Amino acid sequence: MKFLKSGGSIDRGPKLLMALHGNGDSAGVAEPYWLGCLRQGYDLAPPQSSQVTLWGGYTWIDLDKGIAELAVHLESVRSTGIEPKDMVIEGFSDGRGWHYTRS
Repeated sequence: MKFLKSGGSIDRGPKLLMALHGNGDSAGVAEPYWLGCLRQGYDLAPPQSSQVTLWGGYTWIDLDKGIAELAVHLESVRSTGIEPKDMVIEGFSDGRGWHYTRS
């Protein structure tokens, strides 16, 4: 998973936005739409689903597989020293729907 660093903020420690891509998209396609978080002092980690759609994009449609993949992504974030209390998980389209289904 790719990490984009914001440079942080003087008044608080590191914060991270994990932004889930939408149905038929990829982390790379969705990434530019989330870059505004860097100006707010959040690091950005856009995880990539492994679930391929019929048209070659990616989806989070298999919820159990998505949970397992997201757990791996979260562990890789934690290995950088960022704790869950300092993370926001959000998504666009299918990524947002998946987030609400499992939150």
